[in-house]
Formats: sequence, structure tokens, C-alpha cells
Amino acid sequence: MAGTADVSVNLLTNSMSLAYDENVTSPAAIIAAVEEAGYGASVKGASTAQTAQTAAPAAAQAGNAEDDAAGKAIRAMRTRLLISILFLVPTVAISMSHTFAAWGIPTRPPLLISSGARRMR
Repeated sequence: MAGTADVSVNLLTNSMSLAYDENVTSPAAIIAAVEEAGYGASVKGASTAQTAQTAAPAAAQAGNAEDDAAGKAIRAMRTRLLISILFLVPTVAISMSHTFAAWGIPTRPPLLISSGARRMR
């Protein structure tokens, strides 16, 4: 991008630092370029309101779309977790049933034996 120099991006800390010429570009233009590349950006130390004012309106709409996508991902993960727990309980009960008897936990109801035995002739 014209007017920028010494760009450093660290994906582990989710940060970017750069030097720019104020006569050539602005923070809003840099943020718009980063968001156009598919990433989020904001000025470090700036409040959300300041960032929204300096960013382009299209960038704000992209942020809303990202929030919606994150919400969908969270809901999908929560659903998968609940389904996993649903299958976990019977799986553990079946696989550990042989140890339940050792612990004194009954695994099946006792067999009923009839008291009236028949005589064979």
C-alpha cells in the first residue's frame, strides 16, 4: 500500500504495526485495506466508537457479518458439544459396566426364581 513502511504482522498476538506517511494515507484507509484482505483491524488504544467513525461504512458492515459468522460458529460448537455429551453417557455406561459390579453398583436387576418347583414323574 502506498505510504506505508516497516509493516510487521504477528499472527500469534493478533497484532500489526507499521509506519505510514500521513500525507499519503490515513488510518481509515489502512483499516479498509486490511479488512478488504479478509482480516479485522483497529487502531490500538482507540475506542470502538472512534474506530467506527474512522473506518469506512463498508468495513462496519463487514464487521457485522463477521460477528454473525462468529455467532453461528459458537452455536454450532455448542450443539456439537451437547450431542457429544448425549452419546457420552450411554457409551461410558456400556464400556464401564464390568467395573460397576466390582464397585457394588448393580448392573442388571436380579433374576427372579420361581419358588413353586414342579416335580417330575
